[in-house]
Amino acid sequence: MVMSLEPVAELSDGSWLALSGECTGEQVERFLSTLTGYLQVETLAEAEVLIMQGGLRIADRRTGAVVVPGCCGGLEDWRDWLEILAGGSPWLGHDPSPKVEIDGDRARVWQDSNPVRGPYVDVPLADLPGLLLGVQRDLTAFLELLDTPVARMVDRDFGVTAVLLDGAGAVLGRSVDGGAVGAHER
Repeated sequence: MVMSLEPVAELSDGSWLALSGECTGEQVERFLSTLTGYLQVETLAEAEVLIMQGGLRIADRRTGAVVVPGCCGGLEDWRDWLEILAGGSPWLGHDPSPKVEIDGDRARVWQDSNPVRGPYVDVPLADLPGLLLGVQRDLTAFLELLDTPVARMVDRDFGVTAVLLDGAGAVLGRSVDGGAVGAHER
């Protein structure tokens, strides 16, 4: 378990909250409070669409390198990491400006690309589908901690339970309900 990829939300105090079924009630409340504050609404029912500062945090436990989403990166865009499987680089925010470079059978995720510097994490492309399916499992488990109407809104706007497709349109593993292939830690 050298590599981890996890969905994170940036809370109003600037800290990162990893989202999974292991979140406490207090952490869920902080997420919801930050979400309503970010959207500048009293209740989520007032929001036309949900967006949340955050994204995916990747870490290499061997090297200790961690790359977090940049400013304005959105948790709702977590699926954009699928672009890496097609040789692309998703937008991961700015200041710092994380960037993905493809080099053969690996993707190098830089914390800052303006200029390229800082920590980076090398991800074998063969491991990325399993890591993304793990992210989907974490987000699905987090949805179960939310009230049903809120969970439906988050799922709708963050695309949590929809089937994941690779760059060629092939399904990655099985659906969340059917159990996904792979793991989000390698």
